[in-house]
Amino acid sequence: AYFSGSIDEVAIYNRALGAGEIRQHYLDQVGNYGLVSLWHLDEASVDGTAGEVLDALGNNNGTAYGTTATMAGATGKFSTAFSFDGDGDYVDCGDIDITANLSVSVWVKSNGNLGYIVGKYDNGANERSYLLGIEGTGYLRFYVSSTGSSPSSVTGSVTVNDNAWRSE
Repeated sequence: AYFSGSIDEVAIYNRALGAGEIRQHYLDQVGNYGLVSLWHLDEASVDGTAGEVLDALGNNNGTAYGTTATMAGATGKFSTAFSFDGDGDYVDCGDIDITANLSVSVWVKSNGNLGYIVGKYDNGANERSYLLGIEGTGYLRFYVSSTGSSPSSVTGSVTVNDNAWRSE
């Protein structure tokens, strides 16, 4: 399911962050401890190449699909954000291969239920997959699989489909 709402400051780390680091990240936007990629998702994230979305670290530039002309420029948590209408809009950042622990950080402002926010899906043998999304009840859920099947998941304790900025 495609996400409906705004997304700002997507960061992927190559390790599990501790509680203190998560708090610091929440206060300062982004830290650089094990940071693999960071997409600010503002106007500066689009360099003029059709559909290109820049990784601030230059590692994993993405390509926007869908209504790309109207994605950038929504009011963000920090500056501006990308807006997604839930009807086929997404950004593909290629294969970010993390073979051990990982952390995903993102600010979301959802105006709907059920939608994928950040993910990598491989269904081949021994392929790592992860997915952060909003389930039908409005809670965030994170799935991870080291084999490409039989994922483990954890569900948040606060609904995030209330049209408010959240980084749970």
